[in-house]
Amino acid sequence: MDMSSQYIEPLQDFSDGLAVLKAYHGRMLGCCEALRALARGIETENPQGDLETVAEEIVTFLSTATDLHHRDEEQALFPELADAPGLVGLMVERLEEDHEELEGLWARLAPWLREPQSLPRTPGFVQTARRFAQLLQWHIGREDENFFPQAETLLTAGQRRRIGTAMARLRDQTP
Repeated sequence: MDMSSQYIEPLQDFSDGLAVLKAYHGRMLGCCEALRALARGIETENPQGDLETVAEEIVTFLSTATDLHHRDEEQALFPELADAPGLVGLMVERLEEDHEELEGLWARLAPWLREPQSLPRTPGFVQTARRFAQLLQWHIGREDENFFPQAETLLTAGQRRRIGTAMARLRDQTP
Protein backbone atom coordinates (compact mmCIF):
# COMPACT_ATOMS: atom_id res chain seq x y z
CA MET A 1 0.00 0.00 0.00
CA ASP A 2 1.64 3.20 -1.12
CA MET A 3 -0.20 6.26 0.11
CA SER A 4 1.11 9.66 0.99
CA SER A 5 0.57 11.14 4.44
CA GLN A 6 -1.86 13.56 2.81
CA TYR A 7 -5.33 12.53 1.64
CA ILE A 8 -5.71 12.37 -2.15
CA GLU A 9 -9.05 11.80 -3.86
CA PRO A 10 -9.11 8.47 -5.71
CA LEU A 11 -10.69 10.17 -8.74
CA GLN A 12 -10.65 13.83 -9.69
CA ASP A 13 -13.43 13.78 -12.31
CA PHE A 14 -16.87 14.01 -10.69
CA SER A 15 -18.85 13.88 -13.94
CA ASP A 16 -20.10 10.37 -13.05
CA GLY A 17 -20.89 9.87 -9.37
CA LEU A 18 -20.96 6.08 -9.59
CA ALA A 19 -17.47 6.03 -11.11
CA VAL A 20 -16.17 8.10 -8.17
CA LEU A 21 -17.78 5.77 -5.65
CA LYS A 22 -16.24 2.74 -7.36
CA ALA A 23 -12.81 4.40 -7.41
CA TYR A 24 -12.81 4.46 -3.61
CA HIS A 25 -13.21 0.72 -3.37
CA GLY A 26 -9.78 -0.27 -4.65
CA ARG A 27 -7.99 1.98 -2.18
CA MET A 28 -10.29 0.90 0.64
CA LEU A 29 -9.63 -2.77 -0.06
CA GLY A 30 -5.90 -2.01 -0.02
CA CYS A 31 -6.36 -0.47 3.42
CA CYS A 32 -8.24 -3.59 4.56
CA GLU A 33 -5.30 -5.77 3.55
CA ALA A 34 -2.80 -3.42 5.20
CA LEU A 35 -4.89 -3.36 8.38
CA ARG A 36 -5.12 -7.15 8.44
CA ALA A 37 -1.36 -7.45 7.92
CA LEU A 38 -0.75 -4.93 10.70
CA ALA A 39 -3.04 -6.86 13.09
CA ARG A 40 -1.40 -10.16 12.13
CA GLY A 41 2.05 -8.70 12.71
CA ILE A 42 1.10 -7.35 16.12
CA GLU A 43 -0.54 -10.61 17.10
CA THR A 44 2.51 -12.66 16.10
CA GLU A 45 4.90 -9.98 17.42
CA ASN A 46 6.42 -9.80 13.95
CA PRO A 47 5.12 -6.62 12.28
CA GLN A 48 5.88 -6.31 8.56
CA GLY A 49 7.28 -2.93 7.58
CA ASP A 50 7.47 0.16 9.70
CA LEU A 51 4.57 0.11 12.14
CA GLU A 52 4.27 3.90 12.25
CA THR A 53 4.34 4.34 8.47
CA VAL A 54 1.75 1.63 7.83
CA ALA A 55 -0.57 2.94 10.57
CA GLU A 56 -0.20 6.51 9.26
CA GLU A 57 -1.03 5.48 5.70
CA ILE A 58 -4.14 3.61 6.83
CA VAL A 59 -5.43 6.34 9.15
CA THR A 60 -4.66 9.15 6.69
CA PHE A 61 -6.72 7.62 3.91
CA LEU A 62 -9.55 6.01 5.85
CA SER A 63 -10.15 8.91 8.24
CA THR A 64 -11.20 11.02 5.29
CA ALA A 65 -12.35 8.42 2.77
CA THR A 66 -14.73 6.53 5.03
CA ASP A 67 -16.61 9.68 6.00
CA LEU A 68 -16.67 11.10 2.46
CA HIS A 69 -17.71 7.82 0.87
CA HIS A 70 -20.59 7.32 3.29
CA ARG A 71 -21.77 10.92 2.90
CA ASP A 72 -21.52 10.55 -0.90
CA GLU A 73 -23.79 7.55 -0.80
CA GLU A 74 -26.21 8.81 1.85
CA GLN A 75 -26.52 12.41 0.62
CA ALA A 76 -25.94 12.09 -3.14
CA LEU A 77 -26.62 8.52 -4.35
CA PHE A 78 -29.35 7.13 -2.09
CA PRO A 79 -31.72 10.10 -2.56
CA GLU A 80 -31.58 9.54 -6.34
CA LEU A 81 -32.80 5.98 -5.70
CA ALA A 82 -35.55 6.94 -3.24
CA ASP A 83 -38.29 5.82 -5.66
CA ALA A 84 -36.49 2.67 -6.82
CA PRO A 85 -38.29 -0.67 -6.71
CA GLY A 86 -38.33 -2.84 -3.54
CA LEU A 87 -35.03 -4.70 -3.54
CA VAL A 88 -32.95 -1.57 -4.08
CA GLY A 89 -34.65 0.08 -1.10
CA LEU A 90 -33.78 -2.92 1.08
CA MET A 91 -30.19 -2.78 -0.18
CA VAL A 92 -29.98 0.91 0.76
CA GLU A 93 -31.19 0.12 4.30
CA ARG A 94 -28.57 -2.63 4.68
CA LEU A 95 -25.78 -0.39 3.37
CA GLU A 96 -26.78 2.36 5.81
CA GLU A 97 -26.66 -0.18 8.67
CA ASP A 98 -23.16 -1.17 7.53
CA HIS A 99 -22.14 2.50 7.53
CA GLU A 100 -23.21 2.88 11.15
CA GLU A 101 -21.30 -0.21 12.26
CA LEU A 102 -18.21 0.75 10.24
CA GLU A 103 -18.24 4.27 11.66
CA GLY A 104 -18.47 2.89 15.21
CA LEU A 105 -15.55 0.53 14.63
CA TRP A 106 -13.53 3.27 12.95
CA ALA A 107 -14.15 5.61 15.91
CA ARG A 108 -12.33 3.04 18.05
CA LEU A 109 -9.58 2.20 15.54
CA ALA A 110 -8.51 5.66 14.36
CA PRO A 111 -7.19 6.92 17.72
CA TRP A 112 -5.24 3.68 18.17
CA LEU A 113 -3.70 3.99 14.71
CA ARG A 114 -2.65 7.57 15.49
CA GLU A 115 -0.54 6.15 18.36
CA PRO A 116 1.05 3.18 16.56
CA GLN A 117 3.84 2.63 19.08
CA SER A 118 1.20 1.57 21.63
CA LEU A 119 -0.61 -0.87 19.32
CA PRO A 120 1.20 -3.99 20.60
CA ARG A 121 -0.12 -3.18 24.10
CA THR A 122 -3.62 -2.08 23.07
CA PRO A 123 -6.25 -4.58 24.21
CA GLY A 124 -8.85 -5.15 21.55
CA PHE A 125 -6.92 -3.62 18.64
CA VAL A 126 -6.34 -6.88 16.75
CA GLN A 127 -9.98 -8.01 17.05
CA THR A 128 -11.36 -4.56 16.17
CA ALA A 129 -9.02 -4.18 13.21
CA ARG A 130 -10.03 -7.59 11.87
CA ARG A 131 -13.74 -6.90 12.35
CA PHE A 132 -13.48 -3.51 10.63
CA ALA A 133 -11.48 -4.91 7.69
CA GLN A 134 -13.87 -7.85 7.30
CA LEU A 135 -17.01 -5.70 7.43
CA LEU A 136 -15.58 -3.12 5.02
CA GLN A 137 -14.62 -5.87 2.58
CA TRP A 138 -18.09 -7.43 2.80
CA HIS A 139 -19.72 -4.02 2.43
CA ILE A 140 -17.70 -3.23 -0.70
CA GLY A 141 -18.53 -6.67 -2.07
CA ARG A 142 -22.25 -6.05 -1.55
CA GLU A 143 -21.98 -2.72 -3.32
CA ASP A 144 -19.84 -3.95 -6.22
CA GLU A 145 -21.63 -7.24 -6.85
CA ASN A 146 -25.24 -6.38 -6.05
CA PHE A 147 -26.02 -2.73 -5.40
CA PHE A 148 -24.02 -0.83 -8.04
CA PRO A 149 -25.17 -3.08 -10.90
CA GLN A 150 -28.78 -2.42 -9.86
CA ALA A 151 -28.11 1.32 -9.51
CA GLU A 152 -26.48 1.44 -12.94
CA THR A 153 -29.61 0.04 -14.56
CA LEU A 154 -31.88 2.49 -12.73
CA LEU A 155 -29.93 5.75 -12.94
CA THR A 156 -29.88 7.91 -16.04
CA ALA A 157 -26.76 9.68 -17.26
CA GLY A 158 -28.26 12.92 -15.92
CA GLN A 159 -28.76 11.42 -12.48
CA ARG A 160 -25.18 10.12 -12.42
CA ARG A 161 -23.97 13.65 -13.26
CA ARG A 162 -26.18 15.10 -10.50
CA ILE A 163 -24.72 12.60 -8.05
CA GLY A 164 -21.20 13.62 -9.08
CA THR A 165 -22.09 17.31 -8.76
CA ALA A 166 -23.50 16.74 -5.27
CA MET A 167 -20.35 14.81 -4.31
CA ALA A 168 -18.12 17.62 -5.55
CA ARG A 169 -20.15 20.08 -3.46
CA LEU A 170 -19.61 17.91 -0.39
CA ARG A 171 -15.89 18.54 -0.97
CA ASP A 172 -16.37 22.27 -1.74
CA GLN A 173 -15.27 21.63 -5.32
CA THR A 174 -16.78 22.65 -8.59
CA PRO A 175 -17.47 19.62 -10.75
